[in-house]
Amino acid sequence: MVRDRSTDTFERSRHAALELLRASAYTSPPVNIERIAEAMGFRVVRLYDVAVEFAGIVSPVHRLIGINGRQHRHRQRFTLAHEIGHVVLKHPPERACSAARIALLNREADAFASELLIPTETLLSFLPTIKHTGPLSRLFDVSEEAMALKIRLLSQHKPGAVT
Repeated sequence: MVRDRSTDTFERSRHAALELLRASAYTSPPVNIERIAEAMGFRVVRLYDVAVEFAGIVSPVHRLIGINGRQHRHRQRFTLAHEIGHVVLKHPPERACSAARIALLNREADAFASELLIPTETLLSFLPTIKHTGPLSRLFDVSEEAMALKIRLLSQHKPGAVT
């Protein structure tokens, strides 16, 4: 049987995010992503003199995470979770990777960030009473786009779980 690499990536990232949430004593949305970064020993620095397309960078050695301070708060939260994902998933530096490998590592970090900011089980507990992405995105303090993507991915990975 051939395994689907995207499912493996999703599950590996999801489990790593859930472990971090458990360790952070998460109880309800929204996830305090800044506190998680600080508990991991990282200093979060907002950068304002960077290109518009720049999102973030992590330096595990210096325990720094830089994020574009000019981007919307939701984008900053996702970028911070994404960079934490690179650390937790023990990704190598991009300079040591091919373009294809970088793309895969970024998909893993995105899956991690999505699960960290929108934990699947928590989302499922709210879906019976909150049906629209707007209120859900406000509850989890994420963009409507991120919430819609999470729900779409969830329905692909858990058929029948989301209507």
